[in-house]
Amino acid sequence: MTARHHRLPGLDGLRALAVLMVVFHHLCSQGALGRWPALHVMLQQGSFGVQIFFVLSGFLITWLLLKEESRSGTIDIARFYFRRSLRILPPAFFYLAVILLLTVAGVLAVGTRDFVYSALFIRNAYGVGGSPEVSHYWSLAVEEQFYLTWPFLLLVLRGRTRLLVTAALIVLLTVWRSWTSLHFGVTAAGAHALLFGCLLAQLRQTPSTSSYVLQGVLQSLVTFAASGAVILAVIFFRVPDGATAGWLQVWPILATTLIVNYAVASHQDPISRFLNLGPVEWIGRLSYSLYLWQELFCWSPLSNLYAASAWPLLVALSFACASISYYLVERPALSAREKFEHRWYPASLPRLSSRLESLS
Repeated sequence: MTARHHRLPGLDGLRALAVLMVVFHHLCSQGALGRWPALHVMLQQGSFGVQIFFVLSGFLITWLLLKEESRSGTIDIARFYFRRSLRILPPAFFYLAVILLLTVAGVLAVGTRDFVYSALFIRNAYGVGGSPEVSHYWSLAVEEQFYLTWPFLLLVLRGRTRLLVTAALIVLLTVWRSWTSLHFGVTAAGAHALLFGCLLAQLRQTPSTSSYVLQGVLQSLVTFAASGAVILAVIFFRVPDGATAGWLQVWPILATTLIVNYAVASHQDPISRFLNLGPVEWIGRLSYSLYLWQELFCWSPLSNLYAASAWPLLVALSFACASISYYLVERPALSAREKFEHRWYPASLPRLSSRLESLS
């Protein structure tokens, strides 16, 4: 069986759409797309792209851990952290090293606190402000903190208890965000989206639930159309602050979850074929490095290139640096990961394809 048959379809395509939403949202925010004011309305919710990443991460991590459990009867926590480390850390530290060199050279002015919080993956605790060149490390921090807690929760909980606890956490977080005056902001948003992805992975791997829910309502054209309607509502309607915000913010996350479910169901329609196009999948594979590097060119005040005519150059620079990171850092790290695994784990141990696991 080929690697392509092992992988879940559509996810690279969703990653591509997510990272492009972030890129062009940042360009709009900096005024680099001044000639197309209509785009400012459509891309004002650039955080929706990050939300897609969170749902995908929650889904893929839970999916892979449950698959491992179904094969071996347990979850190897040490192996999980080994794989996560070589997936996340090399590109993240490579970007920080370049930013540090530019700071030492006087090109940038990134503070020591920014470097420390980013390197320790606690940037989400920084609060408002800080150097824009590394401000996006808040999302990496949320994901790393998720990796430190969620596998242990899966180990402790079993069967339908996992589903109930995950659903309960989603409800409790929604209520907490709606009624507390304590601002916990981006971490709460990330946790919310991650948990929806976790719930979806559990539902898709629960046969009795899948046959009645996923193969029916969630995979139907009606659901996909409803998701699109919700996304349009998110784009053109800003969620207000206050007690109702927590409840309203559930809907874009739910819409994202339904879209992910639709994509992995491998429908034979124009949308699914688009998500699996070669160039779209390539951007999806590049998305992690691209997410890191776009911050330097599309968000930080590195240069005075934020004229309406300069946005193609900014995008090209983002893709160029992301490609260097992907081919010289990210892929070699993933290759090294596979070589180490072949040494440490018996060859007879069934494993998911590296193509699927490298997505997460």
